[in-house]
Amino acid sequence: MKFPRLRWYSLTRALWSEFLTGTIGYTIEDVGISLNSGWHGLKTSVTPGVPPILNVNPPNVPNAILEQTGDHLFHHFEASLAYDTRNNVQYPNGGQRTEFDPEFVTGASTYYKLELKSEWFFRGFFNHVIQLSGRVGVAEGLDGNTVPFYDSYYLGGLYSLRGFKYRNISPREAGFTGVAEPIGGNSYWFASVDYYIPIIQQDNGVNLRLDFFYDAGSVSAQSYSFSGPFNDDAGIGFLLNIPHLGPLQLYYGIPINHDQYNSAAGKFQFGFGYSRPF
Repeated sequence: MKFPRLRWYSLTRALWSEFLTGTIGYTIEDVGISLNSGWHGLKTSVTPGVPPILNVNPPNVPNAILEQTGDHLFHHFEASLAYDTRNNVQYPNGGQRTEFDPEFVTGASTYYKLELKSEWFFRGFFNHVIQLSGRVGVAEGLDGNTVPFYDSYYLGGLYSLRGFKYRNISPREAGFTGVAEPIGGNSYWFASVDYYIPIIQQDNGVNLRLDFFYDAGSVSAQSYSFSGPFNDDAGIGFLLNIPHLGPLQLYYGIPINHDQYNSAAGKFQFGFGYSRPF
């Protein structure tokens, strides 16, 4: 896959209240997909003889990927409406943030996406913090178009289900007998519960938090369908903030329910930031 060339413009402003903000944006994206040698669709050849022999090499790449080979130009028209009452951006223990993100895409394919995301924070015992998070998304092609696999929905990894491999929760192509590559879905939902316990708290100094978490979610191939295989995990994490070095995250999650393409083995996830990206 060739790295996409992007141009991006956006405008954000407060709307009627300090808690409500709106954003509109435009992105032009050029995506190039090419296959390495040995990866192909259905290939046939004939060996001369009496009678001639038909040689069939079955495809080893899903059609959802083969159909996207070549260069594709997209225009993304995006908007966002966010309501944010958190009492602290880095370490909130009260308030919520809810965001609605519609997007319309045209160019090589025409489709739209809708996402709703929300996270709520509550103060627990002894300055502990409870965080409830949820997301839901739908994508749908228009005028007979499909949503490209690289802009479809996946779950798995540090920023969703922390006990699973990155983007490994996804539909696979029905009837395909080759490598069962994830090809993304048109609908998803995700929910998580985090329980933070402060270990070290210093103003403008080192901060260390322990996080016990539970994640659940599903990805479906169809638009407006949320009946895909159920996946969930639980685990523990450490969030460390060191001045002049930055906030670090280390999580270990263990899958509880999973499909045949994922295992019950636990996963370490490492990242940066005060929290997982919204």
